[in-house]
Amino acid sequence: MDLQHLCSAMCAEVYFDQLNNWLFVDWTGELTLETVQHTCLGIARCFLDHYYPRVLNSNAQVTSVSWEVAQWLASDFLPALSLTGVEQMAWVVPPTLRASNRILDTVNLFPHIAISLFSDVEAAVAYLQQTAPRPPALSSSRIPQGRHFADELKLRHLVDNFGQQLKA
Repeated sequence: MDLQHLCSAMCAEVYFDQLNNWLFVDWTGELTLETVQHTCLGIARCFLDHYYPRVLNSNAQVTSVSWEVAQWLASDFLPALSLTGVEQMAWVVPPTLRASNRILDTVNLFPHIAISLFSDVEAAVAYLQQTAPRPPALSSSRIPQGRHFADELKLRHLVDNFGQQLKA
């Protein structure tokens, strides 16, 4: 991978893999609802000006996931993520059984994006490399290629509202 650092969030680092043309989110530590919400806001901001149709989401370094995270991700964050144009996600599950079960709960609650689960980053990378789509056509529009104008407006509105809620 050829990683360009995009942002540091509360419990994840976010990169753009220039070689493979995907977003790489590397989560670490204990994931509580509050830390996940703040981290997801940072991730969502990465999508505001760019189109990333594929995401490598690694929970390989996650030690625990609180019970309310799965429900929140499925009801709030993943629907917003679908507005970004993400088409495919390779999700590396945490090494602990309880944390892995929380991730499985999340994926089962949200079937709207093609999410494939993996036990290690290497397998997820190999999968994404084998399923790489054709490069998108270049566009002169300010809206990232792969998103509709209405989705762009909804996404910006959601990110703004979510940021305000976290400040309150």
